Amino acid sequence: MLDRLVSRRHCTIASTRDGYAARDLDSNNGTYCDGRRVDIVGIHDGSQLQIGCTKVMLSLPWVGRGTAVSRPRPTHLLRHAAMLIAALMLVSLAAVAGAFIVKEARRIAFVSGARPLEVTSKPSRAMVFVDGRYAGLTPTSGISLSPGPHSVRVDKADFQSRTFAVATGDGLVSIEAPLTSAVSGLLTVQTQPEGASVFIDGDLVGTTPLELKDVAIGEHDVRLEKTNYVSEFKTLLIEPGAAASVNSKLKIRQAENYIFLLKNDPNNCSYHCELAHVYLLDRRMEDASRHLRQALDIYARGADTSAYSTRLKWLFNKIYADNYFHWYETKQQLEEMRDEIDRIFLELMAKYPSNPNLCKMLTSMHGVAGRPFNNEMLARFLKIDVESGVAACVATAMRMARHGQTKQAAEILEMAAKAAPDNFTVLYTIGKVHYQAAIRGAKESIAEAVLNLTRARSLTDSTAMQHRIDAYLKRLSKLEQ
Repeated sequence: MLDRLVSRRHCTIASTRDGYAARDLDSNNGTYCDGRRVDIVGIHDGSQLQIGCTKVMLSLPWVGRGTAVSRPRPTHLLRHAAMLIAALMLVSLAAVAGAFIVKEARRIAFVSGARPLEVTSKPSRAMVFVDGRYAGLTPTSGISLSPGPHSVRVDKADFQSRTFAVATGDGLVSIEAPLTSAVSGLLTVQTQPEGASVFIDGDLVGTTPLELKDVAIGEHDVRLEKTNYVSEFKTLLIEPGAAASVNSKLKIRQAENYIFLLKNDPNNCSYHCELAHVYLLDRRMEDASRHLRQALDIYARGADTSAYSTRLKWLFNKIYADNYFHWYETKQQLEEMRDEIDRIFLELMAKYPSNPNLCKMLTSMHGVAGRPFNNEMLARFLKIDVESGVAACVATAMRMARHGQTKQAAEILEMAAKAAPDNFTVLYTIGKVHYQAAIRGAKESIAEAVLNLTRARSLTDSTAMQHRIDAYLKRLSKLEQ
């Protein structure tokens, strides 16, 4: 038996209280038990030990899959141990003899015109196979190739195999085999300017320019951050042994930069929004408010030169609901900024009464933040856009009614009814609010509930809605008795 992967002192097998144990003796190529590399492991009947390329199947009749069936007599134990140790000694002697025979075979091959082969790899100690046969570990030297074409494969655990087609010539055949990991990949990150912090899956891993050689395969979230620059977010897929890269030009966020840009393009809503964003981060609320007002005024006039009005809507929603970034140190600061934004909208709604987009934006913001409108804003809504105003009134009234504020809800709905006297939704909601108050014992609400529900019934063709209103009226008639 020839096995050049077996060390002179490769492993040992010793008896334990429960059977036998195999222990690796710091061998070059390791000891494997049932396909797993081990340092020390309990063995049982049917265990398979691999030492180099040699596999030994253990037959221990008194051991059953890791549990002692019966304790053997000492003489039997010694006899089994001696047999196994003798087998390992034979393997070691075979390895020494094999090395000598291979060396002689190479010497004879050189005489017959073979050419030498040298293989190096990074990392080293990779296995080299010539035409499918094991030839040694890198760095190798003294391997001889017979004349003609050959296939050389370089293998190492956790790395991708490399295969080279070579042909013998007049001199030395040399192969350099840099190996790439099969469980990780390479990631390079560059930014303009440099010095940006790089976060992978939320963890800071360094600053640009950055090269990471052992990034786990799969999808990763990459975030780039640098003071006074807009943060960037990317999702990358790292594949085994592949190289991925990020090359990003960061957008500056300094106030001076946007002030300069606005001198040349004063009606650019995007620049006003970005400048307001910078001021909010610096807690300069008055400056932020001023540029938000200018941006909204430009938008209302239809004079925006940025063609990016969605940025304005997105930023107002984000500021109003305090989403994504927590700009405000206290709840009071948040409420103060919301009040200021409401004042900006009321001012511009009065200035541009025929622009319904302002109503829609404000409705969207209040909906995102879950904040009710005040009566002044609802009145302006109804003057500018009856449909939007009615929707805002109904939503606000229903929210108040759920919190027991029946009187305030009714006042808002009466205001909507004056603007839209024949609106089914308004009349039905008024009747329902008074119905709920009557159920809770407010006798004075019964008449109002009956009046408005009856008017609402006459405005709908829906049979289901008519049946529902009839049920309310029947219940109210019982309350009157």
